[in-house]
Amino acid sequence: MFKSIRELLEREVSGQSAFNFLSEISRYHRIQASPGIREAVEWAVESMKSHGLEAEAHSYPADGSSFYWSDHLFKEWSCEDAELRLIEPEEEAQPLALWSETKLSLIERCHPTPEEGVEADVVVLEKGEEVSDYKNVDVRGKVVLTNGDVARVHELAVERYGAIGIIFDGMSLNPPIRREGDLDDALQRGRSGGWTGDEKPCFGFVLTPRKGRWLRQLVGKQRKKKKPVKVFTRVDSKFYEGTIENAVAKIPGETEEEVTIVAHICHPQGYANDNASGCGAAMEAARALQRLISRGELARPERTIRVTLVPEMGGSSPKCRPAWEIRMPAPVRQKPLSPSNLLTPHLRGQLSHLASRSVNALST
Repeated sequence: MFKSIRELLEREVSGQSAFNFLSEISRYHRIQASPGIREAVEWAVESMKSHGLEAEAHSYPADGSSFYWSDHLFKEWSCEDAELRLIEPEEEAQPLALWSETKLSLIERCHPTPEEGVEADVVVLEKGEEVSDYKNVDVRGKVVLTNGDVARVHELAVERYGAIGIIFDGMSLNPPIRREGDLDDALQRGRSGGWTGDEKPCFGFVLTPRKGRWLRQLVGKQRKKKKPVKVFTRVDSKFYEGTIENAVAKIPGETEEEVTIVAHICHPQGYANDNASGCGAAMEAARALQRLISRGELARPERTIRVTLVPEMGGSSPKCRPAWEIRMPAPVRQKPLSPSNLLTPHLRGQLSHLASRSVNALST
């Protein structure tokens, strides 16, 4: 029985279709509780509807006070524009980070600056994660350049010692897969999940390791001349009571029990492996199942199959009580020896395997 079902699915599912879903989702800047992720959810819902699935967006408060299980849903956040510019020394003046170019250059859920912007000196910290890192270093009213953990740097540099901004130029290493210099021109998320809006405000930007080294060297040269390195920054963002959305689709079954396929739809613009790829695979598996059922080639399942695309952690619905839950792995992998490239393996086998697991769960 299962062999014949799998053969049906292998003929129907399309890796290219899953990749197309992935590509479209990754265009959106999908920060949790933001207009960008709402747009991605709305697109996913309409796309699944167009393939005959029952689909809708589920909305929950993102107000800074509501809880689902143990998850505290922070306020919604939006950003219109942001920039970080080097203004001194004048001969080196240039843009360092522009929201209009790369959304990842702004630390997620960044606090706003005054409308007119802010000018401040740059102070270099190697890590900034220990109190000893601040001995004989005055960061009050200044911007710290760090490759340390941004949450810890905020706790010390901003909350304890009075810094007003953070520039992050770090890159996680995992030798021999990722060695120093492998991703010199890439940006790493400055703070996964970003700020909630309730902490002491500060702005934050992300530079590539290469740009960060150059800026560190410039600060060192200027220090020898007893002159500052100064930046101008402006962030047009805000926190407010809003909503957070899930994209939900289902293939109705014969009983009230459900099998839920879960993938998270959040993360910055351009993020594919984590986890737009899981969303694309789940959507394609649901499309293939729905098409086979609608054509009478596959019987309606005993249990309802529900596809839920959620903001990771905070977007999981407290009403979800499936008999089985299938979490989607990321079917895109980074090529170890060419870290600037992505490998997309053939998805047909993985998608048919997912669908077969769904059918198996429905029948047990």
